[in-house]
Order: sequence, then C-alpha cells, then structure tokens
Amino acid sequence: MDSFELEIIKPTKKTVLNVEWVDAKSPSGNFFIGPKHSDLISILKEKSPLTYKKVDSIEPESINIYGGYLKIENGKVLVVLDL
Repeated sequence: MDSFELEIIKPTKKTVLNVEWVDAKSPSGNFFIGPKHSDLISILKEKSPLTYKKVDSIEPESINIYGGYLKIENGKVLVVLDL
C-alpha cells in the first residue's frame, strides 16, 4: 500500500509519521486524504478529531484538535495546531 508523510506541529512538539490515510474536518466539510492527494490548504474545524492510520498499524489513531490548519503539498500533509 502507498503511504505518505504526516507532520503534526504543536506549540511544544513536532511529530512526523508515515501514514496510509488521514481524516480531518474543516468548517465546510470532511477531508479523507490518501497518497497522491491534490494540493490543498484548509482551516481545521475547532474541537474536532484528526484521525490517521500509521503504516503497519492495525487500528487508526485519533487526536482531538482545538484549532489550526492543514496543508497538503507534494504528497505530504502538514498539520499546524494551536494547542
């Protein structure tokens, strides 16, 4: 299966993961992001989950976010969070 890089930046921590997919919510709807997704920039919906499935993991993982934005560029996903 194809995979891509997910970089999550919080004010005090940076995490880089190799994932199969990402599911995020914006004020205008839901994004399901897979490998080779087209470039995109979006604000993330406040108080919503960010869910992703790491490569070689059976179950997806989720973090609650309180605000931030998502950027997809060159096959990589960058998530910058307020908290």
